[in-house]
Amino acid sequence: MAAETIAVIDLGTNTFHLLIVEIDEKGSFYITEKYKEAVKLGEGGMEKNEILPPAFERGMRAMENFRKIIDSRGAQKVFAYATAAIRGAKNSEAFIKQAWQLANIPIKVINGYEEASLIYQGIRYGLTLPAQEDVLIVDIGGGSVELIVANRVCAKYLQSIEVGAARALEFIQPDDPITQEQIQSTIQYFREALKQTLEQLKTFQLATLIGSSGTFETLGAMIAHQRGDRHLVDTLNGFIFDRKQFLEAHDKILAKSRDERLALPGMDPNRVDMILTGVILVNLLLQELNINQIMVSTYALKEGILVNYMETQRLLQPLELYEQNFREKAILQLAEKYNYAREHARLVSKIATQIFDQTYALHHYGAHERELLQYAALLLDIGHFINRSGHHKHSQYIVQNSNIPGFTANEILLLSNLVRYHRKSLPSLEHMHYNLLYREHKELVKKLAGILRIATNLDRAHRLAVEDVRVNIQNNKTIILMVKSSKNVDLEMSAALEARELFEIAFNCKLEIKQAK
Repeated sequence: MAAETIAVIDLGTNTFHLLIVEIDEKGSFYITEKYKEAVKLGEGGMEKNEILPPAFERGMRAMENFRKIIDSRGAQKVFAYATAAIRGAKNSEAFIKQAWQLANIPIKVINGYEEASLIYQGIRYGLTLPAQEDVLIVDIGGGSVELIVANRVCAKYLQSIEVGAARALEFIQPDDPITQEQIQSTIQYFREALKQTLEQLKTFQLATLIGSSGTFETLGAMIAHQRGDRHLVDTLNGFIFDRKQFLEAHDKILAKSRDERLALPGMDPNRVDMILTGVILVNLLLQELNINQIMVSTYALKEGILVNYMETQRLLQPLELYEQNFREKAILQLAEKYNYAREHARLVSKIATQIFDQTYALHHYGAHERELLQYAALLLDIGHFINRSGHHKHSQYIVQNSNIPGFTANEILLLSNLVRYHRKSLPSLEHMHYNLLYREHKELVKKLAGILRIATNLDRAHRLAVEDVRVNIQNNKTIILMVKSSKNVDLEMSAALEARELFEIAFNCKLEIKQAK
């Protein structure tokens, strides 16, 4: 296929989003631009089902700005999807017509079911959903709320209700700060609108709520600040918090005036008003469905539009989104983008996992940690793309700043530390990204990075000479690593022995390396 650049636009009730996506000849794609404008298209007109003149003008100005970005990036195709505010407006045709005339952007209005379906596609792409356990996906927009029950394989329930946060805010018109009476009125407003939906949702076994939209991203940022995870504020995808932490944020938000809310760490100024009705709705859902865990997804409708296009062009096979190798594909795509040495990386991954498997008695880690080790091995040397000198630090920077689909913020932090410590300095609390790890993850990084140091040095010269390794553990004090090769691998064994310090510290043992006869 020929390479192309496309633009994806999500015309939401509160915010307009733009993605610029480059698709190469192999069908791999990269999001090169993310831009948004807080248009507040529904402001003042939700109850009248009308886009009022000030909002109409803001919308047109945003469309013209989008067109400038689209042209500067050379996008050949534009996919602009409109949701609740435009969908329900009496003057929607006038808005669509003027957007075409001013900005040459064709707008497609989608119904609530289509919106929910695309949101599911986007989240399934961005997060690794459970294979069998159902989760509740909630997207709180300004004009509507989408509720989806799904797992990795399929969506079992798709619903869109015209009771978004902006619509509820306009209906309640709260004082500043909101009163207890108004809070109860808002709860009743949502309870009546969602009565049938809540009854249907109660038929499912749901333990986790995955939230997409500004409400959940703002909550995630606030809670990250609350518990000292400020480093995760910019990478909230997959961020998890519990009901107790949510309630702490919920109570703060509802107790404060608008100016006081603006001063809260993590508060998005564009969400300072709608967050009131948003948190009331989230609390109602958690109470009614007895859900205690919330996960943030930064992927939603716009990513769903992209995935849908990729599937229709057969650049993504639908099953690839639910197979376990989807995460590996995302890692390989990143590795290929930065010209990794494929055969070397695969051998390092093989050796590392062999050592991991045969030292289980010393670390007791499982499939998830093994998977992270494999992926880190594939990404160790991508920093060469920037500079050979200090490439481990460059690799860390690339991984830490890559929004890798299917991985949570904590997993990306772990991967970035693993590639950082595959050579040179030992893990240190003086290093910011290591210091940010939870205590148990610091220990994990030491052990896995120790393994990676041995594995990568066993192919130090990229000769691909090592065939297999066998581990012999003697009284938990000495590990003898037997290296199988038809060639003389003294060079590789010597390099690995020179790099054994972290391994020996992490596993509290002595390491010996010999060539098997």
